[in-house]
Amino acid sequence: MKKKTIIEKTLGIKGDYQYKALRSHNYLQANWHANKLLALEELINLYQPEAVLDLGAGSGNFELKFYKKIKRVVAVDYNEDALNFLRKKMKEASIRNVKTYLLDLVNLPKNNKHGKFDMIIMVDVAEHLRRKDFVKIISAFKKLLNKDGKVVIITPNYQSLWPIIEKAIDAFTQIPHLEDMQHITKFTPANLKQMFISEGFRQVNFSTFNNFSFMFPSKILSSYFCGLELKMAFPWGNLIEAVFEIEL
Repeated sequence: MKKKTIIEKTLGIKGDYQYKALRSHNYLQANWHANKLLALEELINLYQPEAVLDLGAGSGNFELKFYKKIKRVVAVDYNEDALNFLRKKMKEASIRNVKTYLLDLVNLPKNNKHGKFDMIIMVDVAEHLRRKDFVKIISAFKKLLNKDGKVVIITPNYQSLWPIIEKAIDAFTQIPHLEDMQHITKFTPANLKQMFISEGFRQVNFSTFNNFSFMFPSKILSSYFCGLELKMAFPWGNLIEAVFEIEL
């Protein structure tokens, strides 16, 4: 069987990338990642899930931030370097309620050994999948969700300034080839919602964020304005945050 290409390794992106990005001295990068955790924290407080499945966990920013708030977390990624980094940080912090699994998400529909969850999250993951694979994964969520369980998607909004930001990142930073090579499916609020509706889900929450909030050098101001963006549900923010549940 042909071995799966790990795009992060091909591009020289290390397994600790998300962890270091959150703590970067570049405040734009640090705020961008911190605000994703802020958006997730609001949903964790709102829905209070006891079991969470994190698909595409990377180096574990979610797990390391929220393990005390959630009874059981399963962190899944296809990049063993990232999972090994997360395992190391978990060991250092004596975290025992988080389990890690190496799995290519395109194989998720064939894998049902992790039990059921109150919340499934995909942060900066859906855009890396081919559309047909993502649709199959959406359908598989029905077997993985508890009653009233939620699916949370955070993904770039191509109905915003994001395409310009993406081109600038490709041109001027050391994280190349976001467009087409890493980000192969482009989402808008409308087409993301339609994909879930077509698979028997309904949207129960929607916001966008990181429109301008990540640009403030002050973390306090960045967090404050990110909170306002989330409350306004402005459709043209750079990141979509959408929550779905099974249509009964």
